[in-house]
Amino acid sequence: MTEQHLTNSIDLAVIAGDGIGPEIIAQARRVLDRVCELDSIAVTSTDYSLGAEHWLKTGETLPESTMDALKKHDAILFGAIGADPRSGDIPSGLIEREMLLKLRFAFDHYINLRPARLYPGRCRR
Repeated sequence: MTEQHLTNSIDLAVIAGDGIGPEIIAQARRVLDRVCELDSIAVTSTDYSLGAEHWLKTGETLPESTMDALKKHDAILFGAIGADPRSGDIPSGLIEREMLLKLRFAFDHYINLRPARLYPGRCRR
């Protein structure tokens, strides 16, 4: 990286989660880091180990202390969460309800919208 004065910064919370989540986050971080480098934006991040594996170890989904810490970040990069397919020990929907919904209500996120674009000639009707 050339010598530049960084004028902006992002304090990012990262929740990779379960299943494909860590893979998604790894690639998202590569893109984010490169874009921020090009725009002279410094990214600092804190990883939070939450999801099925965390619940299996601790019995906690999203402790209040972690919620308080998440509120101090500029943004949250969120992978995927859910029951660990290797274990039948997690009640269906527990992680999703007690973590995902808690985050949505706490941060007033009313929709889970994934960006999509239809390209002409690429879709069948």
